[in-house]
Amino acid sequence: MHFSKHYDAPSSRDYQKAIRDWITPINQWRRPYAVTLTMKQHAMVADGANSTLLRLDPTIAQNNLRRFLNTLNKKALGHVADRHGRKIPVIPVLEGGNGKRLHYHLILDNPFEGDTEDRFSTLIRLAWSKTLWADREIDIQPDCDAGWIDYITKLKDKPNIADSIDWMNLTPPSVASPSVRHRWV
Repeated sequence: MHFSKHYDAPSSRDYQKAIRDWITPINQWRRPYAVTLTMKQHAMVADGANSTLLRLDPTIAQNNLRRFLNTLNKKALGHVADRHGRKIPVIPVLEGGNGKRLHYHLILDNPFEGDTEDRFSTLIRLAWSKTLWADREIDIQPDCDAGWIDYITKLKDKPNIADSIDWMNLTPPSVASPSVRHRWV
């Protein structure tokens, strides 16, 4: 079979634009935070009497982020997260590889009504510290804006922009959980 028309595959810039258009407008978020989570690049994992040194890879990073988000959702939303499957909106972007340390950039929506940034930041730090691959370096900034979206969707440090979005752990604001007024653990 012969096709006479030439097909141009989308470029990295095409994907970048599509992702930015999809994430924006940031005004759909209640109180978005810009978060960077760093990870250990190696960890000892015990298996019975033996221990194995594992090297961080994208699949391990994705599983580690899932554990973090499960803990964060449970602590922030309590029974609403457990019984109704509600989650804090998050857009996770994995960056690094090819000699650069793997790390996550996130847009995370603060679910607490009238919350000061200190309370949600503390909860993020606590939930992250409970994961095996958590490193000490964490950056949390309230009032995420379009500049953060541009930064996390930059082409540099990503082997493939389309694959850098962690689709398995993504919860867009349209699936947002209700605000939490009194829950804090």
